[in-house]
Amino acid sequence: MKTRPGRATLQFALSATASAMLAACGGGGGSPGSGADTASNPGSSPAATTTISGKAIDGYLPGVKICFDNGQGACDSTLPSATTDSSGSYTLKVTGDMTGKHLLAIVPAGTTDATSGTTFQTPFVLGALVAGDSQNITPLTSMVAAQVAKGLSQDKASAAVQQLTGVDPNTDYIAGGNSNASTLASQVVSLLTTYAGSSASASQNVLNAVVDTGGTAGVTQAAISSEAAAAAPHTAATTALASPLYAVDGYLGGANIAGSSTFSNYLLRDGFSLVGSTLNHSQDDASYAKAATSIVAGDWTALSPAGGLDSYRLDVVNGGFELKANGTWTPAPVTPDMAYGSATLSSAGDTLAGTDPVTGIGYTVSYGKVDADGQPLASALPVPRLPLMPDGTDIGSHYGSAIQPYMQGSFASGTAEYLATTTWAQDRIILPAGSSAYIMPLTLPTSAASINDVIGKALPVSVSGTTASTALTLNADGSASIAGAVSVTGSWKPYAGNASALVVTLPVTAFDELDGTGDMQTQLRLGRSLVIAYVNGALHQGLLIPASRPDVTALFDANGMGQIKASFDKAITAALSVNAAGIY
Repeated sequence: MKTRPGRATLQFALSATASAMLAACGGGGGSPGSGADTASNPGSSPAATTTISGKAIDGYLPGVKICFDNGQGACDSTLPSATTDSSGSYTLKVTGDMTGKHLLAIVPAGTTDATSGTTFQTPFVLGALVAGDSQNITPLTSMVAAQVAKGLSQDKASAAVQQLTGVDPNTDYIAGGNSNASTLASQVVSLLTTYAGSSASASQNVLNAVVDTGGTAGVTQAAISSEAAAAAPHTAATTALASPLYAVDGYLGGANIAGSSTFSNYLLRDGFSLVGSTLNHSQDDASYAKAATSIVAGDWTALSPAGGLDSYRLDVVNGGFELKANGTWTPAPVTPDMAYGSATLSSAGDTLAGTDPVTGIGYTVSYGKVDADGQPLASALPVPRLPLMPDGTDIGSHYGSAIQPYMQGSFASGTAEYLATTTWAQDRIILPAGSSAYIMPLTLPTSAASINDVIGKALPVSVSGTTASTALTLNADGSASIAGAVSVTGSWKPYAGNASALVVTLPVTAFDELDGTGDMQTQLRLGRSLVIAYVNGALHQGLLIPASRPDVTALFDANGMGQIKASFDKAITAALSVNAAGIY
């Protein structure tokens, strides 16, 4: 199953603090460039008319609207605007000093990049803070603006982006022939079209995630969600759950739609409802029937038992074990369905609080609410890995979704998205026996007397496209290494809560060339770590999920979920028409 942690949104605007400071310094005279009346101050000179010019760039972007942000991620109709020419150039005639003002480049669907020839099927938004009379608007300047809106000074934001890209954020990297900056910019735009669309607020989430994770390779749904978790307007749990809410739990991409007439369990959703102090958690699936030239979509049907299909997930236990709050392992294998049903909470009001019945670990859940207007419906589809490979190509050509590229449309205005942030009281370690092969293609000894039997041993690792011998070794000095077809170094140490679990720290790049590790890359980018543990007389591999990284899940009401499913239903037929041999 392909799963996702969630998404999030923020506002793409100058901070209220900065606005207040400007107002305090400027008295009552209106913003720079607004043409404020100077008659009340006859000693002052009329504001001079100047120009701001530059280019809108991914490659050069023609036909793009350039305007000033009105503070809500849209064009300010009281200030000048322009449209870029065939070379992506624009000129604005302005009055007064516009330094620090936020420019937007609104890129409509159907725009063709004049440099690469790429035609964008989804709209997106770029931005820049005016630094002078020459101002380009690019993914790089957009990251600076997003960081400033998050609270950094413009100097610090510019320095952070320059460190990431290696160039001045305001530079024309196309004219300068800087291929590294150009590639990064293209990757950022790919993320924007996938996760943000025309929503300036969602764009800020993506842009900040790129900077804060150190590049596009670190941007997952969870990274985007974390950018909004603290800033999204809070709403009481009882208000959020006044009506049932739903999360897209996943979809099974392993069924060949061309090779069967009916497809059960292809799209899954989790449902949450609150009755007093009881939180109900259900799971539904949608089935699809293949007609001659199309797919007939079925309605949602409750799964029984709920959770049975979560055996495909890495972040839930499937017949394996979990570490309990007291540092011992669960005595018997845990099944996914234990996460479903009814849970009695210790608190249900502004937030929810409870204790996991399997592990005894406490948790709290808080809720934020944002408007999903303008975000692509495709962004709701869980894709548990990067939309881009390290070489900049689309992950779909390597190990990705067959459906997402065919989903069309954006969330309607007024569609509410609730961000549920679950914070756990302590770390969790899960050992999903049924899915261990997808964590890392690692062969563990079948006979072992203790966890010490893996130390100093060469543990075979499968590497894609080669039969060369490759192995992971946990050395006695605490270092870890993968040697052979892939060469990687890292470290390991016993887990403080249970010495029979070893936590292995490896760079995420270690998994780029390993077979079957797309999901492990995602887990590492969520801040999780590989674990090798000795439980009930056998060795297992699993995940350490740190308490310092809350889980954020995107939830929608029935209306929002209906929009997602309608787009998904159409996308299956569209995908099948292009891929007659089948889609997975």
